[in-house]
Amino acid sequence: MARLICGLWLLLTAVTGWANEVYAPSDIPLLDNRFRIDPKVDEITFFIYREAGTAPAILVQPDGSKLYHFRAPESVRWLSLPDKDLITIEHPMPGPWQTIAKVDPRNRIRLVTDLAMALDKLPLRVYSGEQLKVTGRLLEHGKIPTDPFYLSDVGMTMKLLSFAGNEVDPSGEPKLVGRFKDNGRDLDEKPEDGVVTARMDMTGIEGGKYRAVISTGNEIFVRSQFQTLLVYPLPVRVEQSPATNEYGPRLNFYLDEEELLPASVAIRGSVVGEFDEGEQFAVQGAADPHLAIQLKRPALEGRYTINMTLFGTTKNGHREVMIKLPPEEFNIYPVVKPVAVSAASMAVVPEPVAEPKRSLLWLWLTLGGIALLGAGAGLLFWLKQRALRRALLQAEPDLFAPVDDKPKSPEADELDLNRLD
Repeated sequence: MARLICGLWLLLTAVTGWANEVYAPSDIPLLDNRFRIDPKVDEITFFIYREAGTAPAILVQPDGSKLYHFRAPESVRWLSLPDKDLITIEHPMPGPWQTIAKVDPRNRIRLVTDLAMALDKLPLRVYSGEQLKVTGRLLEHGKIPTDPFYLSDVGMTMKLLSFAGNEVDPSGEPKLVGRFKDNGRDLDEKPEDGVVTARMDMTGIEGGKYRAVISTGNEIFVRSQFQTLLVYPLPVRVEQSPATNEYGPRLNFYLDEEELLPASVAIRGSVVGEFDEGEQFAVQGAADPHLAIQLKRPALEGRYTINMTLFGTTKNGHREVMIKLPPEEFNIYPVVKPVAVSAASMAVVPEPVAEPKRSLLWLWLTLGGIALLGAGAGLLFWLKQRALRRALLQAEPDLFAPVDDKPKSPEADELDLNRLD
């Protein structure tokens, strides 16, 4: 009868509370389906999501024994719905617990205990690259606990879970944005005092909606809180002009006046090279949203990186912000020295006259002359051959001509020189 009453109560709370996806400030995520319960826990509630229609989850206790939906002791109240399990356990066994179910970023547990974490509230709107100061305190009955095992080796871990629509994206990987110890280093003031002060680094986080999960604990216990964050893009745009032989690069900063008050902005930076530390610089904003600075040219050649941090005040809410800007890079090359020119070499030298382009006419004339000479020689040879043939024909005797038997006169044998042709 008692189990039936508890089940009805659990069903009512599930229908009213789960429908609105209420996350208590002390809810702890089960990102790997594992969790450690310390002796101070009086009651624990598991919220386990699973695929619709699948079997209920299984809980594994620190001693290895298992708790099932159909077999559980009187101290366990178990409500199994088509896509989720709601399990409440009174006086749970201290030590590491495990759930056998599909890993889902919505899986979480809720503790009823005197040991809790009080976390300074984070702003709802933050910027990509912003450095947020986060302070968490361990409290037992409203005071810092005195048990040494609670204060020994306490750390703080900060992760972001991205949203898909109105719910956390089940396929998204948690993004680690900070992990620190209560050891008096960095932002933490005193070691092992139950107060952990850390920095949440939003560098590289794209704009969007996230659920911040901030957990504090050690090997004995874990306490956690959820908060919703809206991450906005960088409120400044940086442009770089290349270095010259006389100066280093010039940096131009264009502020988003809808997000930052220009007069409150200060940008500090440093130039770091492979073999040269370069310089430290700072630029202060004014009424103009455009800031600029001309950097010195480093003495050594090589590759340099510009690291910059912006300090300012938001226009809405007047919140002080510190934003790490993306690094800029530039190269320094050897200086190209101008060549010295003497006065004599600078005298006016007449430009050489370009040779006129040879015409092809001379070639055609030469070929024509050779052709004419060849034709004339051929004609002369033909005429001589013709005259020779005529002479031969005239000198050849006619064997068939009649013979003149009459004696010739003596005068006929005389040679007449006047009749020579």
